[in-house]
Amino acid sequence: MKMCMLFVIVLLSFLSKSVAQSRNLAALVGRWETIESKYDGGGFEVMDTTHIILFYGKERKPLLSFNADFTKSPAWFDFTVKDTTGTVKLQSLLQVINDDLIQWQLFDGTRSDYFTASNGEIMYLRRKQ
Repeated sequence: MKMCMLFVIVLLSFLSKSVAQSRNLAALVGRWETIESKYDGGGFEVMDTTHIILFYGKERKPLLSFNADFTKSPAWFDFTVKDTTGTVKLQSLLQVINDDLIQWQLFDGTRSDYFTASNGEIMYLRRKQ
C-alpha cells in the first residue's frame, strides 16, 4: 500500500511540473491584442522565443531585453523597451487563461505577486489568427 501511495505521489508531482512547464514563451508565439476598447490597438507579438514587439496604434517597439518566469503563477514578465526619452524597464504579470486569452498587468511601480487594480492596468489580450 505504501509503495502504491508513493507511486501516486511521484506521478502527480511529475504531471504537475509538466503542465506548469507547458506554459512557456514558445506557447505564446503569435499576435496578442487587447479586447477592451479603451486599450484598442495595443498588445504584443511574440515572433519567437527571442523576439517580442510591443505595439499600440501605429507604434511598434521591439523589446531590448526581457525575462519571463513561468515557474511563478501568475508568470512574471519583465522587459526593457526603448522610448522617445530613453529606455524604460517595466514589470508585469501574465496569466494564460486558455490558448487564445491572456490576462496581463503592467505595473506603475514595483510588481505585486498577484493581479491588483490598485497598482497598474489589467488588460485581457486575445490571440489574433
